[in-house]
Amino acid sequence: MSLPGASGNSSSEAISHALTPFGRAASRKYITRSFIFSFAEYQNHDYSEVAHAFVKMLENVLLRYPFLANHIKSDKHGLAELNPHPRPSPAPPEESTASNPPVPVDLTDLASELCKCQIHARRFQNGRIDFLEKEGFAPHWFRQENTCFILDDAEVDWEIGMPAMTVQADFLNSKTCNLILSFAVHHSLVDETSMNLIFQAFAADPPLSYAERNLAGYKLNLNKYRPTRPLAIDRIPEYEFDKATPIKWPNLESKPTNAIITITSARLNRLEVEVDGLLAHQGGGWRVSKLDCLSAWCWVAIIKSRLPGFGPKDEMCSATAVNVRPKLNPPLPETFFGE
Repeated sequence: MSLPGASGNSSSEAISHALTPFGRAASRKYITRSFIFSFAEYQNHDYSEVAHAFVKMLENVLLRYPFLANHIKSDKHGLAELNPHPRPSPAPPEESTASNPPVPVDLTDLASELCKCQIHARRFQNGRIDFLEKEGFAPHWFRQENTCFILDDAEVDWEIGMPAMTVQADFLNSKTCNLILSFAVHHSLVDETSMNLIFQAFAADPPLSYAERNLAGYKLNLNKYRPTRPLAIDRIPEYEFDKATPIKWPNLESKPTNAIITITSARLNRLEVEVDGLLAHQGGGWRVSKLDCLSAWCWVAIIKSRLPGFGPKDEMCSATAVNVRPKLNPPLPETFFGE
């Protein structure tokens, strides 16, 4: 078994496989889609072992989701993407809810599994955001055909931690069926190495055309980093820092549905400590870095952005994959990073 970019395929083929639009099914609004979370090949054996262990832990977390239970495809590199398969027809709301039960908004079970670190939850309700006040900061919001959020420095609780990273997943509607990933990272974490790792986790090639420091400090700009791939970040509008309004809208056939997950430095540090503690308990001398944690957060954000309640139902996608864990050679025991 191989992952996008892990075999002898050219980089262009890897990108095409990893980031192909959702089936390009213009007439279908309900598309079933699997996920990708893949670490690149590393020359350092110890680092590869850490990446493997970390992905296995994430896999165990993902098995808690109703729509991912028993449907995880993985090998030593991580979770691989499958081809999307459109549903024959959209199910009625009540039937769809019964067959694909939504995950609780607070995701306390997921937080417990992921080293007891709380995952940020965002839901759009009646044009306003319902956020967790104990996170220590509140986003400013506006509404213009779709909903975006930007953070203001005045809202940061420094005891909780400054915003360290924002992950945004944008889904264009059925006219284009495109997925756009964008990241904004605090300047202390932004360098070519860290950004490369993040984009390598999603098989982007090359990861960056440039890595530019965010001179505005912890005020995050969603348009700072442009990976050299077809679904470019420059499709996302720029923002003025002192106003929660877009400077310009990109000329798109349809506006995207946005879901933004924000991470604070305190929670990032806590995740690193907790994961290190878990790996130490498992033995093997493994450790993780903040960069590993950032990649993990990206993966969580992709899942969170596809949960019911983040946007119009006709623009949401569910997930499917195949569990190949028993077929691994040697096979991994079911208790690996399990309960």
